[in-house]
Formats: sequence, C-alpha cells, structure tokens
Amino acid sequence: MNDIIKVFKDLLKPLKIETVVVYADLMHAFPLLGKSKSEMLRNHITLIGDVFACPIWMPTFTFSTIKTNVYDIKTTPSELGLLNEYFRNEIALWRSSHPIFSYAGTGVIPEMEIKPGLIEPYGSLSMFEKMNVPNFYLLQYGCRNGVQRKFLLNYIEWLASVPYRKKKDFDVDIIVGAEKIRCRSFYYVNHELKGVQKHRNIFEELKQEGLLIEFPSKQVQIEIIDIYSTIEYLLVKLKKNPFHLITDEYMDFLRNESYV
Repeated sequence: MNDIIKVFKDLLKPLKIETVVVYADLMHAFPLLGKSKSEMLRNHITLIGDVFACPIWMPTFTFSTIKTNVYDIKTTPSELGLLNEYFRNEIALWRSSHPIFSYAGTGVIPEMEIKPGLIEPYGSLSMFEKMNVPNFYLLQYGCRNGVQRKFLLNYIEWLASVPYRKKKDFDVDIIVGAEKIRCRSFYYVNHELKGVQKHRNIFEELKQEGLLIEFPSKQVQIEIIDIYSTIEYLLVKLKKNPFHLITDEYMDFLRNESYV
C-alpha cells in the first residue's frame, strides 16, 4: 500500500489541491482488508487522507426524501453505500442542508442555506457552487459503472440551462436539531428513454484536454478531475452546442418526441 501512496503523491505533485470531493464504488476499489467492516471502511478513508492531506468531502445523497418529505441532517442515512455512510457517521465534522444532494466533510464548515422557502440544489449557497472554485478536485475511486461520475455534468447542465431537462418540485421538512423547517426544493430529470445511454463518454474528452488525470492501475479505475477548469471548459462547449454532453441516439429521441 505504501507503493500505491507514493505513486499517487507523485501524480499529484504538480497540482495544488486544497479540497477533494470523493466519489467511490468499493466494488471496484482496492481490496483493503480489516478485522471488521468498520476497520475496512476506515482503511479506505485513511488511504485517501494519506494521499491528499486536505479536507475531504463525500456525497451523502438521500433520494427517498422526495417521497418521505423529511430530511434530518443528523440522522437521515446516506443512500450511496457503506463508505459514504461510514464517513458521515464516523469521520465528517458537518453535513450540508439540501434534502437530496447533501455532502458531509472535514475541514471548515461551509455556509449553508437553512431557512423556510426555496432551497436550491445548485444555487449560490449549494455545495456544488462551493466546489466551483480553483484548487477543488474530484476523486473518482473505482467508479466503473459511470453513475457516480455524472454528478458534475448535472450541475454543469443546470449552469448552461440545457433544453432537455425537466424540473420537478417537492416539499420537505428539514430537521436541524429540535427545529423543523418547511422548505420547497426541486431536482432535474431527463425525458425518459429506457435502455439508452443519455450522456456520452465525456471523460475521454476531459482526459485529452488535460483536465482529467488517470491513476496508472489496471486493477482499479481512479480519476482526478480539476472541477473549476472542467466547468469552464464545458460551459464554453455548451454555449456553442447545448447538446454537447448527450449521445446522438438520445438526441434523435428528443427531436422525434418534440422535446427540443
């Protein structure tokens, strides 16, 4: 494992990483062992911490709040797997307030939007906006299935006001300690087309542009992305072509159904 850490650190030397947000899929991560499940999970977090030596954020999304209409910042569990839930409970110093797209993290507690009324997933006080700054990087750790890798694209599509997403609203009670705050929020979905890849493989393009760095391992897929520069680059692309991120097949569907 020390060899892995050395290779990682050598790869990161040219970068000035001040914060890293981690998307992980343990099914395809390094096979770290421990005497218990908790120790195994801690070993993954320790590995990431040893490599980056900076504040760590992890998503703690809770999609079920769309139906339950209740989000307790302290107790509502993350729905993104064992590592994220372990990090939320055992490592993180704070958790953010959005009822679907929450993050937990170490380091300075960011300003959050916790007040009655509209709470935006991508607005000025959102965690996505706070990632859109220089020296904030994304670590994609074992994300071979592509699902975790698209969160950044969703935010960029919102910034670019792409014409192929639908907005859905929902009411939710956000619980902060003993206080219950009634809010309304929204999320975006694609027009449905089952069995078809909607986003094209933008990550190959980012690699060619030098915005994505791959860890040299055949065993585990690891990618490091400069979030701020990637957003700038893709917004320019989307200004020229609002459909830059989607596949030709999905584009044909949108035209045929008169969605665009």
